[in-house]
Amino acid sequence: MLPFAGSGFFIILLAGIVQGTVLTPMPYLKKWAWENTWLLYSVFAYLILPWPFALVTIPNLVTVLGSTSHEIIVRTLFLGFLWGLAVVLYGLGIDMLGLALGTAIIMGLGTSVGSLVPLIGQHREQLWAPSGISTLVGVVLLTIAVGLFSIAGKKRDQILKARSGLAPLDTGLVRGGRFLAGLMVCILCGFLSPLINIAFAYGSEIQKEAVKHGASPTSAGNAVWLLVANAGFFPSLIYTWYLLRKNRTWGTFRCGTSKYWLLTPVMGLMWISGTVMYGVGANAMGSLGPAIGWPVFLSTTVLVANSWGFLTGEWKGIHGRPLHLQAGGLIILTAAMFTLGLASKF
Repeated sequence: MLPFAGSGFFIILLAGIVQGTVLTPMPYLKKWAWENTWLLYSVFAYLILPWPFALVTIPNLVTVLGSTSHEIIVRTLFLGFLWGLAVVLYGLGIDMLGLALGTAIIMGLGTSVGSLVPLIGQHREQLWAPSGISTLVGVVLLTIAVGLFSIAGKKRDQILKARSGLAPLDTGLVRGGRFLAGLMVCILCGFLSPLINIAFAYGSEIQKEAVKHGASPTSAGNAVWLLVANAGFFPSLIYTWYLLRKNRTWGTFRCGTSKYWLLTPVMGLMWISGTVMYGVGANAMGSLGPAIGWPVFLSTTVLVANSWGFLTGEWKGIHGRPLHLQAGGLIILTAAMFTLGLASKF
């Protein structure tokens, strides 16, 4: 039997495929400024769409939340807000470094915290068991892959800058030193982004209440996603509102065709769908689901995002060492996924 035969593992793989595709429409919405696209996307992804998913899958949702201790609710909302800061940084990082490199750095660094905190905090006895060791090895491989991606991306940027001589686009954050600033943004985001998984891992009381009121154990996490996503919406709202006023781009919404108004909600639907699928897969994997499933989820997302990056021309005309480093990173990332697949079977 293949080490990946668990249904939870395959559900998480599918979730990663969806998540790795979420932001691919952004380069095709050029008539809008970044803040126009991000505001509309976040309204659907984090504010509106989590509600139907939660209402359909969590019977007596209001009662479930009311029965949960206030401390757990407040903690989940706080983690969601901090994760929301990472969401803003994610959009900026992708815009500054490109889809493939930005996603690789953010997801790679986010793997360590998102996986090791649940593993050490909740299952310390498993740390040196076969499943724990495989998870640690997988995280190390991911870190190495991220290092290769970073070096390859820097060399790629140097080549493209030398060829074009074009000034970097203004995202409202910097005008010069684009690569270094983008790298710093992505690293900070990498430390904050796994808070969504930590909220999920430590939201067991919310999930238990949901199951008690009739929710399926695999979909009970949708109550957690609702709180995290709604709290995480506000940093995006605040920052995009600031940029819309600063850059006077409110009127830019009028430049959008029907394609613009369709693609942004689709992006939001892909995000919440991928998140919900991750929760289902992680719960199906058992108590170690958040620790093992999180790096599987992010690894898949990185692979898919890199594939889209190549297909959309981010590496067009790049040859030699940068491409070799990028390919090496992908090989190591694939090895990390295989190792994490083994961890899910122990």
